[in-house]
Amino acid sequence: MKKTTKKFFLSLLTALVSGIFIGVIVGVYQLLLQYVVEFSTYMYTSSAWYLLLLMFILVMLAAAINYLIISRHRGVEGSGIPVLEVGVEGLMDIDYKYDIPLLILNSSLSTFAGFPLGSEGPSVVIGGKTGKLVNDIFHVDDKDNILMAAGCGFGAAFLSPLAGLAYMFEENLHKINIKLFLRGIVMMVPAFIVTSLINHHHLLSISNAEIISFNYYFVFIFLFMIDIIIALAFVKGLIFCVQMFGKYKNKKIIKYRGIIFFVLIFIMSIFLFKLMGSGSQIINNIYSCSGVFLLFGILLLRYLLTVLTGSGKVTGGLVVPLMALGAIGGMIICEISYLLFNLNQEFFPVIVLISMISIFSYVTMTPLTSTLLAYSALGYSFSNYLYPLQLIPVLLILNYGGYFLLKYLLKHQCIYPQLCHLIIDDYHNNDKVEKMK
Repeated sequence: MKKTTKKFFLSLLTALVSGIFIGVIVGVYQLLLQYVVEFSTYMYTSSAWYLLLLMFILVMLAAAINYLIISRHRGVEGSGIPVLEVGVEGLMDIDYKYDIPLLILNSSLSTFAGFPLGSEGPSVVIGGKTGKLVNDIFHVDDKDNILMAAGCGFGAAFLSPLAGLAYMFEENLHKINIKLFLRGIVMMVPAFIVTSLINHHHLLSISNAEIISFNYYFVFIFLFMIDIIIALAFVKGLIFCVQMFGKYKNKKIIKYRGIIFFVLIFIMSIFLFKLMGSGSQIINNIYSCSGVFLLFGILLLRYLLTVLTGSGKVTGGLVVPLMALGAIGGMIICEISYLLFNLNQEFFPVIVLISMISIFSYVTMTPLTSTLLAYSALGYSFSNYLYPLQLIPVLLILNYGGYFLLKYLLKHQCIYPQLCHLIIDDYHNNDKVEKMK
C-alpha cells in the first residue's frame, strides 16, 4: 500500500474515532446540563426561604470552585474557543486531560448559577480537544483533525450535522477538498448518531411556525438593519470589556470579578429569573413579551450581562446568548410591523428564528453555517425538510448580504480572531514579566 493511501485511511480512522468520542462526550455534557437547569429552576423558583438560602450557599461554593479552576487552567475560561485556536497555531499547549472535564464542570456551575452563557462554545472546544486526544492515541500530528473535531462539536451540540460540517470548513479550516470533505462526513455522521441517542434536546427549535407570506418580505429589510446594529454593538462591547479587564487585571475588583458576577447573577435570578440563563428561556417565551419599550429594556439588560460575563472569569459560550439577543431584536421588529402593517402573528416565530440566526452569522462571519443551522431548526419544527426550503433564498441573501457589508464596507472580522490577538498579547506580556522576575 502506498504511503499516501495509508496516510489517508489513517486520517479516516482518526476522524471516525474522533466522531464517536465527541458524540459520547458532547451528548453526555448536553444531557447533564438539562438536569442542571431543571435543578436550578426548582431552587430559584421555590418560595421556601431555606431553599433560597441553600441556593445562595451553593452559588457561592460554585463561585469559589470557578475561581480556583480558571486561575489554574486558562483553556477553561470563557467559551475556550479563542484559546483553542491559539493552541492549534502552536502558540500554546492544548490540554485535554484536565480541560475537557473542567470545561464540563465549570460550564455546569455557571449554568446552575444562571449566567447568560451557553453550552455550544464549550462543546466546540470539547470537540477540538477530543480531536487532539485522538491524535495522540494514534501518534499523529494532524492539525486538520483538531479543527474538524471542533466543528463536529458544534454540530453535535445543535444536533445539526449539516451545520457542523459547514462549520468545519467555513469557520475552522478555511479550505476544502474531496479528502477533507470525506473525513468531515466520516467524523460528523457517527457523532450525530451517538449524540442523538444520548441527548434529544434541541438547542435551537421553534414551534407553531408558519412560513411568512411574500407580501410581508419587506420586514426582512428592517430585520437586517437591527441585526447588523446589534451584532456590531456586541462585538465592540465584548472586545472593549476584554481589553479593559486585561488592562486593569491586577486590581482586586477585576481579578475577583468572577465571584462578583456570581453574586450579581444570583440576585438577578431571584427577581428576574425568566430573563436569565443561557437565553433558551427568553427564546421560548419571547412571544409573551409585548411592548416595544419593554423589549428594548430586555435587550439592553441582556446585552450588558452577556458582554460583561462573556469577557472572562466564567465558563460558557456566546452563541445561544447571541441568539437570544437576536430573538429580542426580531420580536421588536415583529411588534412594530404588527402595529404599523398589521403583520400576522403566525409569522412571528419564523421572523424571530431568522433574526437569531442572522446575529450569529454576522458576529462569527459564517453565513453558510448559519443558513444550514436555521434550515435544520425549521426542519425540526415543521417535521418536513421540504416545506421550509422556500426560506433558503431569504436566509442566503440576509446572511451573505451581511457578510459582504460587514467585511468589505465596515471592515469587520469574525470575533474569535480578534479575541485570539488579545490572548496572544496577554500571553507574551506575562512571559516578559516572568523573564524579568
